[in-house]
Amino acid sequence: MTPLDLADLIEPLVVAWLAALIFAVLMRAIAQYQGKHVSRPILIGVLDFLYFGCLLTVFGIVRQANVLGLISFRVYLLAVFAAALAAGCSGSAARLRSPPET
Repeated sequence: MTPLDLADLIEPLVVAWLAALIFAVLMRAIAQYQGKHVSRPILIGVLDFLYFGCLLTVFGIVRQANVLGLISFRVYLLAVFAAALAAGCSGSAARLRSPPET
């Protein structure tokens, strides 16, 4: 068993943050296509980027820990499920807080 080092995480982290950038751009494009105009689009885009980046970073670290044998597959699934559930609840809460469209 080897320790989890930052060198082991470079590739997953680069992929995670590139995917986060793509997700944030796609979210903005979808919002524009649907005609949803927000008062601060750059701020929303940056927050989406950070949100997806942090979430995918957790996935990447947990995946690499599983690959190195530091955690079991069940713990890996539990961490992925918990992060996905937190993300889903966060998104649902944000939609519920937003004012209704008129």
